[in-house]
Amino acid sequence: MSTTPQPDFRAIMPFIRLGMLLTVVAAGGFLWYGIGVADNPLDFDRQTLNLVFLFAFTVAAFVVMRVRRQLEGDLVMHKKNLLILLAWSVAEGVALLGVVLMLTGDASFFVAGLIVLLMTFGVLPIPATAEEER
Repeated sequence: MSTTPQPDFRAIMPFIRLGMLLTVVAAGGFLWYGIGVADNPLDFDRQTLNLVFLFAFTVAAFVVMRVRRQLEGDLVMHKKNLLILLAWSVAEGVALLGVVLMLTGDASFFVAGLIVLLMTFGVLPIPATAEEER
């Protein structure tokens, strides 16, 4: 039984992170400055929005902790890369939810989502190759 070699896409992972970050910042900037949601906020129940964001944050924290625990095990490199990308994607989802919730005229959701994304990038960095670890 032969195994097909899996691609190692660590070289493009910095661009993936940059793309995720720029998407969130551009969407937030467009809503805040381009459309002017601060001047024309939508009316939503603040308590419900807080619960929705807290739930999304909790799911992201669980995924990041679970991925971090799995990375401590003996995994092949492509599986590590995929797990890290999965966690980054969940964190980006929280950040984009913050952008959407910014339609209420409150930028705190956006800032909190951006912090979640940046913290995930710090907790789950791009894995080093064997040559880089020496």
